[in-house]
Amino acid sequence: MPRITLDDITESLFLLLNAKADDIANAYLQKGGWEGWLQVELANLLNTQFGKTTNIQRESPDPYTGNQKADLLVTCLPDGDMTPLPPPFAIELKTESIFQMGYGRTIGKTAKDDYDTIVEYGLTKKYRFAQFAVYMTDEGHKSLYTTLLETTQKDGVPWKETEIITQHHVIPSFGFVLLPFP
Repeated sequence: MPRITLDDITESLFLLLNAKADDIANAYLQKGGWEGWLQVELANLLNTQFGKTTNIQRESPDPYTGNQKADLLVTCLPDGDMTPLPPPFAIELKTESIFQMGYGRTIGKTAKDDYDTIVEYGLTKKYRFAQFAVYMTDEGHKSLYTTLLETTQKDGVPWKETEIITQHHVIPSFGFVLLPFP
């Protein structure tokens, strides 16, 4: 059985966001944020899709040298073919929420904080890092560009973007940015 790839994780996130688009739009409009919910939903989906060959953990401190924790740690399990296992994926998720933003905080700022944590504490050959930032508004989208794009270009981290179309009356579309660290 093939081992999980970053493309698999990205496709799973896309499928999840599409399937739950209206729920996510409603969650965006509520207090408390929805990043933890997204962690659980994505971990459950990945476990359903790849559970026999992959171990998925939430809030794992393993990839970092400080007190930080990866939102998801996705580890391939041995499958008996004696092929060396690839390094685990350390996944960081960031979500825009109407009541968590403001007072100088934007999805761009909070995503940049995670980005800086990965660069400062995490970039080792032992892990493959990727960051997903889910924006819900044009302002959130713009804040990701203005806060992160120049840094990622300077660091040689690719920028991949996907849009989700909804049937929601307040949030007609949203999207996510993937930063796969080299």
